[in-house]
Amino acid sequence: MAYVFGSSTEWLRGVAPAASDKFIMLAAINLVGCIAHAGLPLSAHPTPRTKAKRRRSTQ
Repeated sequence: MAYVFGSSTEWLRGVAPAASDKFIMLAAINLVGCIAHAGLPLSAHPTPRTKAKRRRSTQ
């Protein structure tokens, strides 16, 4: 996320400001946020923490 903010700031310094620039930044930040919060597939060998979490969700 920090990399995207930094890169966007650098890019904005090099272009003439326009109203559409904020939408480009929002789209990039939203994309990174979605990737960051995407669930990872469960491993074939669950950890004790994962097992406990599964037990709580089924109760």
